[in-house]
Amino acid sequence: MKRRRQWGLGFALAHSIHLAALLANIIAFRPRPAATLIGGGLAYALIYLMALTSNDVSQRRLGRWWKWLHRIGIHYIWLIFTISYASRTVHADPAYHAEGRILAPLFLAALGLRLYARLGRH
Repeated sequence: MKRRRQWGLGFALAHSIHLAALLANIIAFRPRPAATLIGGGLAYALIYLMALTSNDVSQRRLGRWWKWLHRIGIHYIWLIFTISYASRTVHADPAYHAEGRILAPLFLAALGLRLYARLGRH
């Protein structure tokens, strides 16, 4: 928890590299449906908004909106990852099935753990 800001900024950096590779793939090889581009694009927008506001000055200036942005952002990004991996379990290409069947339950388990931690405090 002490280093969560650094973890978040590292996540943003890693996903910037991922975005560059993804855009090259989309342009050169496999266009994606508009819904996928919009959903994923919003996730990237939230990643960058959270990275840009991951400092003490932004936290003070935004006040409660900072917490709102980061809470909504992390949950939306989790949702996009969960949908992405869950959809791989039924992908037309069976090569994606194992990846989805391993990672989708992990994302759902993370939700369960988060809910347990939140509900267990009361």
